Amino acid sequence: MKYMLILVLFSCTLILGCEKAQQQSSSNTKTFDSRVVGKWLDKSPLVGGQITIFYKDNKLVIKQDFLDGSSSTIGLNESKSPLGRKFTQASGSSYGDHWIIDSTGNLQIRDDNGLIATAKKTD
Repeated sequence: MKYMLILVLFSCTLILGCEKAQQQSSSNTKTFDSRVVGKWLDKSPLVGGQITIFYKDNKLVIKQDFLDGSSSTIGLNESKSPLGRKFTQASGSSYGDHWIIDSTGNLQIRDDNGLIATAKKTD
């Protein structure tokens, strides 16, 4: 009986391990082409999460995966700034929302009033 219980527990561990590996593999599947500008982690309370800027169908976009499981994808335009590479919403923003990749590779989240948060580079 002891051997049977150990075998069952061992089997469950293997199955859970396989499922976890499959989940990690599927989460690494890219939904965008290979031209990734960068990935960052925003640790802001409530609205933080993973931020990725990349090209999709030859258009620059930003994808934000929020802590609550929701996500947002927005088209971007790129320009130069004294602070670094500047990205603005292609559709425009009444608050001047924009993102800047600074000299250290981090992503500054900004608006017309200045710096809101800094997301740390993850790759």
